[in-house]
Amino acid sequence: MDDPVLLTVLCETFLNENDHCTLPIQVLSYNNVIGALFHLLHRKRWDVPRIEGYSERVIPRFISEDYRVHFRISKDMFDTIHEEIEPKLIFEHRGGNEQITPRKQLLLFLCYMANNETLIERGQYFGVGKSTAHVCIARVLEAFCEIFLDIIQWPSLQRQDELSREIQLLHMLPNIIGAIDGTHIRLSSCPSNDNDYYNRKGFPSMQLQDNGYLSARQKRFNKALSSFRQAVERTIGHVKGRFRRLRELTIHEPKQIVLTILAGCILHNLCIIAHEDIDLYIDRDNDNHPNNYVNIFQNDVGGVEIRQQMMENLP
Repeated sequence: MDDPVLLTVLCETFLNENDHCTLPIQVLSYNNVIGALFHLLHRKRWDVPRIEGYSERVIPRFISEDYRVHFRISKDMFDTIHEEIEPKLIFEHRGGNEQITPRKQLLLFLCYMANNETLIERGQYFGVGKSTAHVCIARVLEAFCEIFLDIIQWPSLQRQDELSREIQLLHMLPNIIGAIDGTHIRLSSCPSNDNDYYNRKGFPSMQLQDNGYLSARQKRFNKALSSFRQAVERTIGHVKGRFRRLRELTIHEPKQIVLTILAGCILHNLCIIAHEDIDLYIDRDNDNHPNNYVNIFQNDVGGVEIRQQMMENLP
């Protein structure tokens, strides 16, 4: 009697995660099943070369500088993140390949954020295929943003007062606690082929933050505001320079795009909190800066009044 389950068992037995069964899925006779088995046993297997033991034997020997070069954070910072995120990366094992450790998943994610290489190239270092690398990165990305979301927060009243005094001292701008600027995160293609993602520069992008516009008439105010604007421009350069994945995203799902950008910002804030050197990594972001384009929006009346008041309060 024919057994329709037999072919499935044979495929699961003789195919690994890189193989694809090219036989049609149908109920086969005994002779056809034997023929399929003969084909599987004698065909040339195609395996992707991988580096085995890289995360288990090589990375533990890294010195602190090696960690910063490859993962853009210190080993201490990695251990802190790993301790917090580990429970979220352990799932019920239902057989099959051995479960990838939370440590390896986190290393793969950080390596992905620090580089522009493809998932295939990154996965080879960690002994996993492209699909496995994609699943790991997506899992870590969601858990990381959920756990560390409060790293990006509005400053307390005390901190607002401190910032206001510092900004007035450095830039002569009173009653200011921060700066908002923007940058275009380049996309390799438009999600869902939606042309609305194309910016005025002519390439698809996701905009981080919002635009800021300078007054064209008040030169003295412009000078003070422009000097302050350089601070946030440097911040954007630091984020893109340290976590180079944000220079261009090859992701097609809008949610994943947003989470990846958010993760880069959270990692940047964690580095600042830990007093890790950020000046080593800076990307000159002139091409992707929204404020380098012609202003096609009308100034809000309230914004004009606020700028006028700030200008009049300059010493």
